[in-house]
Amino acid sequence: GGCPAARDTLWVNMLPSPEANVTFEEDCFGSPTTFTNTSTSADPIDFFLWNLESGVTSAIESPTHTFSEPGIFDVELISIID
Repeated sequence: GGCPAARDTLWVNMLPSPEANVTFEEDCFGSPTTFTNTSTSADPIDFFLWNLESGVTSAIESPTHTFSEPGIFDVELISIID
């Protein structure tokens, strides 16, 4: 009884992940902070997403941003190979 076994081969091409790297120049509060994207990848990076502060994002490769208040912020860069 039961169904016969079926077999298939699937080839998966695993690409190396991009390595996200950032440098930045900070200034006094009220002045823009310049973020320079120095990410590297063996394949072209297709998309960048920055989370700069709560509710503020950017898809620009190397954005500038003026923070809404003084403080310490977690800035996140996501680099994507499509």
